[in-house]
Amino acid sequence: MFQEELDIVMSNLSYYFEYIKQNPDSLIARIYGVFQVQMEGIVPVNLLLMANTIQNVCPKNKIVKVYDLKGSWTNRIVHVGEKQTLKDRNLLNCKQARFNREADGLLQFDFKHDMKLIKEAISRDANFLQGLGLLDYSLLLAVERLEKPETITEDRQGSQLSKDHRLFCSLLSNQKSEMLPGNNKINQ
Repeated sequence: MFQEELDIVMSNLSYYFEYIKQNPDSLIARIYGVFQVQMEGIVPVNLLLMANTIQNVCPKNKIVKVYDLKGSWTNRIVHVGEKQTLKDRNLLNCKQARFNREADGLLQFDFKHDMKLIKEAISRDANFLQGLGLLDYSLLLAVERLEKPETITEDRQGSQLSKDHRLFCSLLSNQKSEMLPGNNKINQ
């Protein structure tokens, strides 16, 4: 992490922790610590330790899709390959092909309730980040296929989408993003 990014993190850390405390269902990635590593003869490196969004707790389960969503269509598609992080237009293509059994399969089941909760969390989180003057962030979305669906219940690590799939998501800020003009910290 560059010094400019570290400065942004440090200047917003107290707001971040208060927000997370008041909004435990926030999708903003959890920060565990900020560190600086200094090795002899090398410029210090700043590190941000964050929770892993994809909490694949059972080795038999498989993450089948990962999306990096920014809410833009420009340059937001990739050619689908094994273990490829997909983008906004890939998700749109999946939605358009949802009834085709050859398709991606992500949206083959009904998860309207979870999507409503996710949209509400995204809206709250985006307003918080905007209040800090942060412009650039992504939603990381991962879909896990469950090996033993009957033993998995909805929990904090993911939302049950269907009897055999679970969704993980996290909002990640690009700390090097430009700040909004006249940045005013939000009052919590």
